[in-house]
Amino acid sequence: MDAALATDLKDALRAAGLRATQGRVAVLGHLRGAETPRSHGDVVEALAELQLDRASVYRNLMDLTRAGLLRRFDAGDHVWRFESARPAESHDHAHFVCTDCGTVQCLPGLAVDLSAPRAAPAAVAQNRVEVQLRGVCDDCD
Repeated sequence: MDAALATDLKDALRAAGLRATQGRVAVLGHLRGAETPRSHGDVVEALAELQLDRASVYRNLMDLTRAGLLRRFDAGDHVWRFESARPAESHDHAHFVCTDCGTVQCLPGLAVDLSAPRAAPAAVAQNRVEVQLRGVCDDCD
């Protein structure tokens, strides 16, 4: 990881009220560079060379989520997946879940309008909803 990126990650952590530990910097950096949402196991595997234990990675994922730096969601398989929640990017997007292999892809070009009509549940107005499209991905087709 280059020095400028490390500095940006540390600044983001501190701005969110978190200490910039090696584990948090590594987890946040990995997820900011990931093209698809990642599970806890994916993050542990990707950061294996740092020898972070599974429990520490999980705690970091949860701390980063509570601080608003990550978003988490369940693709219907009872596995939490995490993705970066950079303020400069729109996070009101859907995810595509392959019904054969289970891969999850972000669909940022498919914007989701969360402006709440009067009859919508409060979760819509509070942006606490998830939109998922299911089907067979190109690799499985």
